[in-house]
Amino acid sequence: MLNCCACDHKVFRDLLALFKPVFDKYTFDKKTGLIKMLLLTKNGKPKGRKREINDIGCLGLVLFWCRTRGGCTKAITLAFGLTATPMYKWIQFLQMVLLSVLNNNPLAAVTLPLTADVEEYTVAITRKYPILCKENREWAAADGLRIPLLKSSNWFIQNQNY
Repeated sequence: MLNCCACDHKVFRDLLALFKPVFDKYTFDKKTGLIKMLLLTKNGKPKGRKREINDIGCLGLVLFWCRTRGGCTKAITLAFGLTATPMYKWIQFLQMVLLSVLNNNPLAAVTLPLTADVEEYTVAITRKYPILCKENREWAAADGLRIPLLKSSNWFIQNQNY
């Protein structure tokens, strides 16, 4: 579970509790590329064909996709029993569902740490990166993280800055 979805069973169940109600109410609109409310029959059941994959599989699919950045498409299609075209449509829909669920959840928001934690982080980072921490004000670091940076078209200016 950790390798596939980057979360344990408890976190997966918590996410599923948030994900399922939105997943059950909405569908992907092929014309606009957006999500729309499902049309329901008089009995309250969804109109149309039954979905190929259930809510648990869909959450697993979108988390697997986010975890791998889509780099192992063949493995994803094999693991979930989908061919590439429907899988990409599902992923597009599921990313929108997951985003709408997480946007409205305060636990998913990025927040600054508490002051006591900042002091603890500052000490740890100063110990690990003494050259970078000249004024002991650094409280966050990302070791081994690859982030694309802007670069100047002029090589001389680029060399001066980095």
